Amino acid sequence: MGMDICYLINQLAPGGAPTLLLDIVRQIDREDISFTVSFIEGDDTLVSDFEDAGAEVVSFDADFKFDPRALWRLFRFFRQRSFDIVHTHLPYAQTLGRLGSLIGEHGAVVSTQHNFQKHYHPITRNLEKATQPIDDTTVGVSKAVVEDFGGSTHSTDWRVIYNGADIESIRRKIKDSETDNLYETEGLSPDDHIILSVGRYVEQKRQKDIIRAIERRDMSSQLILVGWGPKESLLKETAKEYEIADRVTVTGRVSEVWPYYAVADTFVSASKLESFGIVFLEAMAADLPIIATEVPGAKEVLEQAESGVQSVPPGDILALAEVLEQSLNEPPTVDYTEAMEKFDIRKIASEHIELYEELQREI
Repeated sequence: MGMDICYLINQLAPGGAPTLLLDIVRQIDREDISFTVSFIEGDDTLVSDFEDAGAEVVSFDADFKFDPRALWRLFRFFRQRSFDIVHTHLPYAQTLGRLGSLIGEHGAVVSTQHNFQKHYHPITRNLEKATQPIDDTTVGVSKAVVEDFGGSTHSTDWRVIYNGADIESIRRKIKDSETDNLYETEGLSPDDHIILSVGRYVEQKRQKDIIRAIERRDMSSQLILVGWGPKESLLKETAKEYEIADRVTVTGRVSEVWPYYAVADTFVSASKLESFGIVFLEAMAADLPIIATEVPGAKEVLEQAESGVQSVPPGDILALAEVLEQSLNEPPTVDYTEAMEKFDIRKIASEHIELYEELQREI
């Protein structure tokens, strides 16, 4: 029995949910399964990657949220096409995709929640909540996400399917990374102890706490903050304020993150909230010791490590500074074997297909 799967997502920007979908499409090499990846607006960077992986890509070309012309194109698309599985990602796309699934002849409707409710605009959140009963199954990327949504939804079927990463591919990219130029452009030395943090420059990620922790100890280390977002200028100003700008690099958006993992000695996250944390899998693939705040979502990933992970309470600058200094003086042994197996994209892709096939049998 064949299966036509349609993914609907806000946009196709690198990272997060779009990259997860791309990895799934790449992993499923079955002639009886076809993928259509549709997106509503914005960044279309990954279009060619999806097409190279064998997916049909459809854009609804929205110029703004709830663009009436894009909505017309979207609903016409769902009226004219027929899919065995309609799988929506992120609240805006979930609202529109669920409504679109009511038009025409479609099989099961699945949605994946990638983040906590508090991150979404109240209007978006309420529209998602109102349309959620249309789902046949709703997926959370961690138990913490399911628990966050579970008390405020009418869904009768929630599943946990963790995010995953192509560990083999990441390791290969890190190993093959060209680092000489990085040392030169960032003013680094191979003798430096390099502390790496990767994530958007937003309040939730609390990179400012890492800068303050570095300042608390006279550590012979270099901190690199890779990411992008509205807090970029603030982070640079904070490093200057604490007079450690020569030891802190705020890169802004980079074309490739792998060289930074290749030169790093320690990975650190100071987030006050994480629904999952793909960056932890990337750090594990690089065999880096990990220092992270003990928060739901992230904890589910990090507790799978046999060794190499040290946790601190969120917002505790002194504890973070102490553990960073300890990692510098006595680097821990790392063993992420079980975690790598649990979150490998091949396993995660198979879990998605198993869910789709189960839903097909029930309809």
